[in-house]
Amino acid sequence: MEFIIFIGGIVILVLVLKLQSRVQKLEQLVKSGVSERKAEPSYQSQPQQFETQQPATSKPLLDYIRQQLKGGVSKEEIKNSLIANSWQATDIEEAFNLIISSANLSQPVVVPAQTGPTLFEKFVAWLKEDWLLKLGAMLLLIGFGWLTTYAFLNNWIGPMGRIALGIIAGALFILLGWWRIKNYITQGGIFLVLGSTTILITIFAARTVYDFFTPFSALVVMFLSTAFVALASIKYNSRTLSLLSLTLAGIAPLLTKSPITDHIGLFAYLFVVTIGAIWIVALTGRRELTTAALIIISAYSAPHLLSPSSFPLVDIQKLLLFAYAFAALFFLTNTAGILKLKDKKIIPDLITAAGNGLFLLVWIMTAAQDEWKSLIIAAWMVIFAVGAFLIFKIAQRREPFYVYAGVGIAMLAAATSAELKGATLAIAYTIESGIIALIAYTILRDIKIAEKISLLLIGPVILSISSIASRAWATSVIHKDFFVILILGLT
Repeated sequence: MEFIIFIGGIVILVLVLKLQSRVQKLEQLVKSGVSERKAEPSYQSQPQQFETQQPATSKPLLDYIRQQLKGGVSKEEIKNSLIANSWQATDIEEAFNLIISSANLSQPVVVPAQTGPTLFEKFVAWLKEDWLLKLGAMLLLIGFGWLTTYAFLNNWIGPMGRIALGIIAGALFILLGWWRIKNYITQGGIFLVLGSTTILITIFAARTVYDFFTPFSALVVMFLSTAFVALASIKYNSRTLSLLSLTLAGIAPLLTKSPITDHIGLFAYLFVVTIGAIWIVALTGRRELTTAALIIISAYSAPHLLSPSSFPLVDIQKLLLFAYAFAALFFLTNTAGILKLKDKKIIPDLITAAGNGLFLLVWIMTAAQDEWKSLIIAAWMVIFAVGAFLIFKIAQRREPFYVYAGVGIAMLAAATSAELKGATLAIAYTIESGIIALIAYTILRDIKIAEKISLLLIGPVILSISSIASRAWATSVIHKDFFVILILGLT
């Protein structure tokens, strides 16, 4: 009985979809009919009236009234003067009306500037679009879960049959979405995501409850389902589908329930997912996918960065190599995107560039060996500095220059702090801050920018407080604290 109700629900949903499509077509026809029937008498009535009435009014009379009005003469004075010169009062009044109506027609219409919708308004608009379909998909998913749960509790279906039923249902949803997306992108996208999510939940249940599949095979099946959604996002150029496919691919490793976490295999999988995301970016131009991929990788890196002692040292050092690979991949992608989009908005690229630099710097400071930290950071600092210079010279845009230069400065400060301490660190920071401001002025030829960059000296000033209050001043003048103050003052 429950199975019949479930099938009946699917049939009703299909009928609702067809009815909704007919209603949409009817609305489009009504809108097109109304727009065609919109006549333009309000825009033509007054000019026609002017054309029909203008011959009845003498042109010299109109010219005289216009000239007097421009000179600041009042209407009553003009009217009395014309009546004194044998003009009829009706002709004078008609001339005034024509002048006023022509002035109103020539006055431009001021359209108030409209601000873009907020994020909440966009979400509400998306929720209202095809809301019946979204509600039906949610009810269908709930009903499917209830039916399978009821069937499982009564042992109607065995373990293998249950998992097979879930995978088949997910595949059918994906096929239905692929069929619907050809005409209705929103509807088809919902079914595609619903099918992929169903497969992910089914594989997770298979691993958790019945211990079916291996972690690797489970991850492959889940990845293929998300890859199908990504393929649809490329074909139909859907930003929502591309972001959802990347999100599902990022969640998939959490659903494999591996008894032993293979960190190397996990980051290798994430590297493949990142390459896929960049491939979508290259085909569709959705640069926000790069930022989303960086966020996913940072989330998986957080446990290793926050508690490195909880993981084997060998794994941490190998994962550092993956961090280098991710950083290089994001750096090349951002640089190519910024150079390609010379006159367009590059906010996602700038966010990814800054996040990539921070991601790399934290990994180096956490996982690299102490004797190699400064050299590794210096090498990456040179790469980011050269990238900033080339982007500024080729694209003539300052925003990416500031971001890449800022990343390079942060790396320089980190490398310096890894090698020096105390007064020598303050002296090194002072010299570096002065050189950075000088280089910025040499490249940009903008004294205001150089003055702002010189605010980097705030760091050396704070470090020199201990030198100002040092007890060494009580015994002598020439000492290390003296040179800290001297170099800071000269800079």
